[in-house]
Amino acid sequence: MKKKVILTGDRPTGRLHVGHYVGSLSERVRLQNSGLYDEIYIMIADAQALTDNAEHPEKVRQNILQVALDYLSCGIDPEKSTIFIQSMVPELTELTFYYMNLVTVARVQRNPTVKSEIQMRNFEASIPVGFFCYPISQAADITAKAALMKRHGIREYRDIELDVYVTGLTVALVEVINFCSLYDIKLVLYHYDKYTKNYYTQDVYLKRQQYV
Repeated sequence: MKKKVILTGDRPTGRLHVGHYVGSLSERVRLQNSGLYDEIYIMIADAQALTDNAEHPEKVRQNILQVALDYLSCGIDPEKSTIFIQSMVPELTELTFYYMNLVTVARVQRNPTVKSEIQMRNFEASIPVGFFCYPISQAADITAKAALMKRHGIREYRDIELDVYVTGLTVALVEVINFCSLYDIKLVLYHYDKYTKNYYTQDVYLKRQQYV
């Protein structure tokens, strides 16, 4: 029987607020307590937070603990969910580096989220490379477990079903699709219907191929 795994998280750039709770945290607690998932991982993405806070590392460091406390106060149970700090898993950085060799600058530039974030922060030509490439880091976070199993010669990755909650066609999603195609991993996309307020699934079956 295939394991059902959840991976989610937040950037520790400030205290979580009501919007976080309504939009995400309450749903995490519900899924955590549903008993439907074998493993739940909640990442405090401090490395990603540094991509646009490199001049204020103390801000990120202080908010790591604050975000963790906010998780606990909202009902995240460490006995049921694993809370971890992104920078404490060096394999994520390594995987991001290798993924960067598979993605073109043009593809990242076409990403609507990257475009809007650059405009909002007035980065223009002064955009930090790390921030520009953060969708690639997200793809590494999502696919890390399967990649590590492959690296250590564990072949169970062929039995993995990867469920991804979709917010749009982003660079991260494209790279996840490519990764699943390369390693014959079944991919299930969850699309949110704002009218019914439910998710509907889309099974993606991919033949083994090279990255494009």
